[in-house]
Amino acid sequence: MDGYRPWLTLMLTFAAMIMLGSIYIYGVFFSPIEAEYGWSRGALSVAYSIFMAVYAAMQLVSGALYDLRGPKVTLSLGMLAGIGFILCSTISSLWQLYLFYGVVAAIGVGALYVPCTSTAMKWFPHRKGLATGFVVAGLGVGMLVLAPLSKYLIAVYGWRFAFSFLGFMFIVVMALTVLIVEDPRREDLRPSPMRRGAAKEAIKSKLFWLIYIAFSLGSLAGAMVIIHVVPYAEDLGIPALAAALIVSLIGISNIIGRIGVGAILDKVGVKATLSSCFIAQAACTWMLLKVSGLWQLYAIAIVFGFSYGWIALYAPTVGEFFGMERVGSILGVLGTSFGLGAVVGPALAGVVFDVTKSYFIAFTTGALMSLLAALLVALIKGKT
Repeated sequence: MDGYRPWLTLMLTFAAMIMLGSIYIYGVFFSPIEAEYGWSRGALSVAYSIFMAVYAAMQLVSGALYDLRGPKVTLSLGMLAGIGFILCSTISSLWQLYLFYGVVAAIGVGALYVPCTSTAMKWFPHRKGLATGFVVAGLGVGMLVLAPLSKYLIAVYGWRFAFSFLGFMFIVVMALTVLIVEDPRREDLRPSPMRRGAAKEAIKSKLFWLIYIAFSLGSLAGAMVIIHVVPYAEDLGIPALAAALIVSLIGISNIIGRIGVGAILDKVGVKATLSSCFIAQAACTWMLLKVSGLWQLYAIAIVFGFSYGWIALYAPTVGEFFGMERVGSILGVLGTSFGLGAVVGPALAGVVFDVTKSYFIAFTTGALMSLLAALLVALIKGKT
């Protein structure tokens, strides 16, 4: 099996990331739960807020645990996601939803990203961009597959069965992943010339915070567009269904982009790849303000989705600049930049729109933030 282990690792971590795509499907359970219990959407939304808070915190925990105990122990926590989803099928009160979904399931889901991307990168040190890009593409596949699957199960069998089915899927996938996935032997890891040693030393460095701010700004601008592009299109007079397709196009091109951008990184390096992606993201954001028709929006969505593939480069960036010895802990901290940007960007655009009744200032700000991210990456010394 050892000869096939790198490829098995790649496929199983990809499958685990598909299950991680469940973070995007909570909305399909809103209506059926609301219809059965009469809970307000605000109350139901609290469960997702709790979930995302726990998920973000778990990036730090899973990173440290991965460095201490390796992928098997860390990925074992993923079983809790399956247990949490199954428990959600039994709820009869809000506190149970908050506990089972917001805490138990979130702990399990939050334990996946760091060990999946870090382990894949270690098995393919000379193709770390392509390997992690492929694995992270699983998250996009999960977003596209799990939402319609859940809708179908809810329509045919009910929301309780849908929760249970997802829970058992999680347990099966994670059991196989834990059984097979492990780090390569330490002597197989290619050391980095910029190795920082302890994770605390790396996180205290100016280099780390330069990368952190750049990633936060890129996430802020990207999430702003993804969340607000549909209402922006509708404001232009585009029908709701046609406008909704914009997000689907972003999602599909982003799956390709995560793999493609990873492959580009292996050829030209971290700095050139990230800078190019941020500049392309800025251009697409600004061009949204100049569109006059639906097909122009579709074209921009495709390019934007590809350029947003830079989010697959978290692990390769850590590996490139800080080495792989403490990749889990460093990646766990850097991963919070995505959550920070994703929270601030859409909220900022919403507030600005409420005040100005226009997306001009919001999207212009998003484009400038992307350009600033590109500038910060260009200031990084030591790598191409």
